[in-house]
Amino acid sequence: MAEHVDPSAAKIETTRVRLAAMECEAQEIARFMCEGYGADDRRAIRAGEMLASIQRLRWELDPDLRRERHAVAT
Repeated sequence: MAEHVDPSAAKIETTRVRLAAMECEAQEIARFMCEGYGADDRRAIRAGEMLASIQRLRWELDPDLRRERHAVAT
């Protein structure tokens, strides 16, 4: 098994920027799928799941977003 190596702050920031762009794209795709096929269609559901996965990953990488999310949940 490979050893774990912490990524640099610059690499994490680059990843955050890329994820934010992916989230925008996923929002557009999810909206298109809902409008085109209806919210109950499997394609729309999967697009929504994709968006949710990206959002959860962003929360894990950004401590401020994670704290904000936790504050809303409690």
